[in-house]
Amino acid sequence: MRRIYSLFLVALLTLVGFSANAVNVIVDVDDAERVSVSVNYTEQTVETGENNLVVAEYASLQIKAKDGYFLSKVTKKGIDQYISSLTYCNVYINTSDEDEGAIIKVTSTSADEARDGYCTIKVLDDASNVQVQRSGTYTTIDLAVGENIVKYSSNMELPLMIAPKQYGTQLYNVTLNGTGSVTKQGSNWRVSPATGDVIEITANFPDIDFPVHFSFANEESAQAISGVTVDGVSVDNYAAADFAVKAGKTIAIAFNANDYSIDKFTVNGTTTSVYGSYEQVISAETTFGVTAHKYGSIKAKLNLDNASNVVVYKGYSYNNVIYEGLHDGDNEIELPETSAMIAIKAVSGSFINSVTSVVGDAEPVSYTADYNNSYNVTISEGMVITVETGTIVRDKKAIVYVDDKTAADYHFNFERHDRSQVDLQSGYNVVEFYDADNPFAFAWYGSQLVSNVYLNGVLYGPMYDGGTSYEASFADGDVLKIYLTCVPATYNLSIAADGDVDTSKLAVLLDHITAVDQLDAYNNSVLQGTEVLITPDEDYNVTVKANGEVVEPQVDGSVIVAVNADTNITLHNASEGVGSIVAGDNAEKVVYNLQGIRVNSDNVDILPAGIYIVNGKKVVVR
Repeated sequence: MRRIYSLFLVALLTLVGFSANAVNVIVDVDDAERVSVSVNYTEQTVETGENNLVVAEYASLQIKAKDGYFLSKVTKKGIDQYISSLTYCNVYINTSDEDEGAIIKVTSTSADEARDGYCTIKVLDDASNVQVQRSGTYTTIDLAVGENIVKYSSNMELPLMIAPKQYGTQLYNVTLNGTGSVTKQGSNWRVSPATGDVIEITANFPDIDFPVHFSFANEESAQAISGVTVDGVSVDNYAAADFAVKAGKTIAIAFNANDYSIDKFTVNGTTTSVYGSYEQVISAETTFGVTAHKYGSIKAKLNLDNASNVVVYKGYSYNNVIYEGLHDGDNEIELPETSAMIAIKAVSGSFINSVTSVVGDAEPVSYTADYNNSYNVTISEGMVITVETGTIVRDKKAIVYVDDKTAADYHFNFERHDRSQVDLQSGYNVVEFYDADNPFAFAWYGSQLVSNVYLNGVLYGPMYDGGTSYEASFADGDVLKIYLTCVPATYNLSIAADGDVDTSKLAVLLDHITAVDQLDAYNNSVLQGTEVLITPDEDYNVTVKANGEVVEPQVDGSVIVAVNADTNITLHNASEGVGSIVAGDNAEKVVYNLQGIRVNSDNVDILPAGIYIVNGKKVVVR
């Protein structure tokens, strides 16, 4: 029969304001008494046959088998859907274009029909502390003392998991078809019976003692045990030939892991991992095997070409335990076997070319630096470690311009490849570097900022789209510009010198680093904020105009023009302004020395010989 629920669900969707489109689907249930259907975990009323449901896009249907039943198959548009533990299926609904009118077919069966195998479980003494659970469906089986017929799905519910009900207790023994014990895993048994098999469970331990033996590879192995207890009570005679432990009691072995290495530990010949201690409930004769040795020290040789270029740590560098007393050449080093590692880092102003090690005639091993630029070496007996270093000479320069660093009010970071920081300020910054400083990493965050980066005038992208983390490798003379407050405009810049200007006596730089050689007809586009630095020789004087206005020189005689609009710079010969100062000139004069200090304002004739800036012009006093 077909039941229509769409009107109710459409009204509900309207009330709660779903932004997604509604999708009409048909859920075809073979038997509504066996299953439940929910939409986004809200159970729906369904009947056997086709049921029309309205579901929001990207929602899901939850189909569950009721107690005593399994889901045999669930399909959407004829495609099988995943069923978990034979009892649960989550069916996702896509867009209306994809799933409108989709048929979801649900086929179920009773658990008895699906369980095609059976076995007999005999509880020989106490069923109150026995728990048996089917895998797959994780259903628990109630047992009684004596024979219990247990059904299971051979495809989905094996192995059967047998364990004590009470936490911290143990079952004595489990056998299959009377042929001996089933292999135990911790406190549990996993048994995969065939149809008709018999599993016997003995819950309680017998009142008997089992021999417990300790087999030591050598005397050091025996000394590696720091104590043995039985049910928490210390025992001293555990190594005696007649040592025994009552069935069901727990033996605990503690090892001196600080002073000894446990090389091998076995239980009845099977190698078992131990981490300082081991516990086991005794249910049969047991032999523990111990092979151990006492920790010693390891000696190696550390060869340093220049000990002042590095710092060597015992263990990782972040522990900050420095290996003192190292010198150029060979150093004999010794570390405990438990922490036989050194970390080698370059000091500020130095770098590490290579770190290699060799043991005997083996091939040399090369090491690479970790995230902290530390070379970590685990030493072995007789190892020779060689460290080659160098002194950093930062003989290259790049310019980094930041329009307003304060816009990054949460974070601003600029660092070399070795993670050492470069302190940048707003405006122009000279960054000295050498090749190993590349690539530089830089990033910023702020409450209100934009992010526009240019390398040599070309827009430069972040490491990830939309991010503010960058990485760049510089060449000598590169210009990096970072704009945090705007999308920079592009302006036309022209520079021209009068015919009587001796351009050989001028240095004209864009961005304080890029030389402008053709001063007769320079014309180009530059980014907003670009500065033109004009520096005449000491004995030469020029007048600089920007768009017809004279630009006053700096105290050192240089002139800076910031380009924040289309700009025409012209250079004019002003050498006639350079000469001897005539005594008796009574005009008021403002005078600075080349260090920028004002030295006189009205009596230049008494100045010592030298070069001065008088009323903004360079003059020579002889």
